[in-house]
Amino acid sequence: MEVITTHTHADFDTLASMVAAKKLYPGARLAFPGSLEKGLGKAIETIELPYGFERARDMELDSITRLILVDIRQASRIGPFAKVVGREGVDIHVYDHHPPAKGDVRGSLDVYERYGSTTTILTLLIRKRELPLTPVEATVMMAGIYEDTGSLGFTSTTPKDYEAAAFLLECGADLKRVSDLLKKELTPDEVSALNELLTSETTYTVGGVDVTIATVSAEEFGGEVSTLAHRLVDIEGLRCLFLLAELKDRVHMVARSAVPELDAGEVARALGGGGHPTAAAATLKGMTLIEAKEKTLAAVRAKVIPRRTAGDIMSAPAITVPVDTPLRDAYELMRRYGINALPVVDKEE
Repeated sequence: MEVITTHTHADFDTLASMVAAKKLYPGARLAFPGSLEKGLGKAIETIELPYGFERARDMELDSITRLILVDIRQASRIGPFAKVVGREGVDIHVYDHHPPAKGDVRGSLDVYERYGSTTTILTLLIRKRELPLTPVEATVMMAGIYEDTGSLGFTSTTPKDYEAAAFLLECGADLKRVSDLLKKELTPDEVSALNELLTSETTYTVGGVDVTIATVSAEEFGGEVSTLAHRLVDIEGLRCLFLLAELKDRVHMVARSAVPELDAGEVARALGGGGHPTAAAATLKGMTLIEAKEKTLAAVRAKVIPRRTAGDIMSAPAITVPVDTPLRDAYELMRRYGINALPVVDKEE
């Protein structure tokens, strides 16, 4: 049995990638390993496809002979399917646009391209193999590309994403329908949480980069944290945001970065999550909101590429004197070069 799956808390890029992978593996079954984003669950009910989606809990995992992973390469994020990875006799194929990291699942086929979405990778393979797409399939796949690239507007968008979108448009993708699928209206809970985030946000300058951290505590919050991050970025015009939402026994971190000096995915991986340079997420368990904020700031400081370093402002080459230099000679050297500090070295130390 062949199974196509993705990461838990699936979004539109994962759904679209699964639909696209179905064209490459027509005999495979589509299965979600866990939860879906709220908007995605509602959208699936309105999409008319000639096949359905299953749940991992309803499948005979022992019968799987090939596992096709899309938009994910980490076993820790594929739910029950993690038991299948590494099992003798199971062939693994991976399609992903997230940067490779330590501990990734390795397959007999591993397709990685740093495009704006995983759907783009699969769409271009479909085009290359001249496989037919229905307008519904093209529309779903376009929604996947649009979601992960911000309607082709994020800095992570590549020329290949535009190529894939153009091809899907030729196949009959309905842009009005795409807009409807991706439309996310705020619930009263989300409006309240957004107000708390706006009040709490603090901006830190780390390595010359302005990083905003916003926090919210919402025990009974039923909305999407990623939706709040998107709205906060739009409202405040933020270039780099780390949103921390305390929900029951854990803190969800959602990151958005439009600055090349800070890779959101790198920060998220340091916190046990994942993602790509412009958008990422992680879940921090067993800590308070304050502790999560401190840990996030520490990860940001460790991963940021400073805009200015000591090398940018130092005098070069460095002017030094050996330990046996007379003080009057050291004084003359400092006066001559107009400096007020002079390293004393002993055999270059």
